[in-house]
Amino acid sequence: MNTKEELLLLDCDGTIREPISGAKFIQHPEDQKIIAGAEQAIAHYHQEG
Repeated sequence: MNTKEELLLLDCDGTIREPISGAKFIQHPEDQKIIAGAEQAIAHYHQEG
């Protein structure tokens, strides 16, 4: 059997999301926003399979 599996690993802090407060790290769920372009990049990899 010849199968190919692909995996995309992402580090959320500083790659996908950032604190709204300007703190170094996210301390609360409400203190986060997605980094510009991250959602489109993830969608691209998802569409590519």
